[in-house]
Amino acid sequence: LFRSIPKLNERQRSSMISDWISGSTYEGLAKKYGVSKWVVWNTTRSERADGKSNRIKHTVDETFFSQIETEPQAYWLGFIMALGYVGKNQTLQIGLAEKDIDHLRLFKEHIGSEHPINTCQGNDGHPAVRLIIGRKSIVQDLGKWSISNQKTGNECIPEGLSPDLYPHFIRGVFDGDGSWV
Repeated sequence: LFRSIPKLNERQRSSMISDWISGSTYEGLAKKYGVSKWVVWNTTRSERADGKSNRIKHTVDETFFSQIETEPQAYWLGFIMALGYVGKNQTLQIGLAEKDIDHLRLFKEHIGSEHPINTCQGNDGHPAVRLIIGRKSIVQDLGKWSISNQKTGNECIPEGLSPDLYPHFIRGVFDGDGSWV
């Protein structure tokens, strides 16, 4: 009736906590150590006991999307509108096929991000990569440009975007989705 929960030895616990502090995800750690995400959460709980965490906060230009004034900003805004996901937990997530990892690296370079790119399995079962940036300010700025967790299928060029940046925005949409309907 009850499944046994795998026990971690002290070396594994210490290693898991170190990996978590370095930015590894619960999902990645669960897979690495052969345990559930709940076991990972419970093991790293001591690091969150006071409501604060020793976890490394990766750097990123939190103002990148506050004003869209450059070609790269317009391009990435379109790319995220087409392919990105804004989570209810104030995260920006971009997932691509593993073969497109260099494009994710380019995005990280443009926004000055040190966040890790995680490998995972895509919805189609093929190898994929994912970047998750948890910054409320970035999510709020994207919201000002009509990008939220409520994709309607009726997305359009955001109000306030300079017409000279339309081609770069549209190129981002095409690169992200491959079409414009």
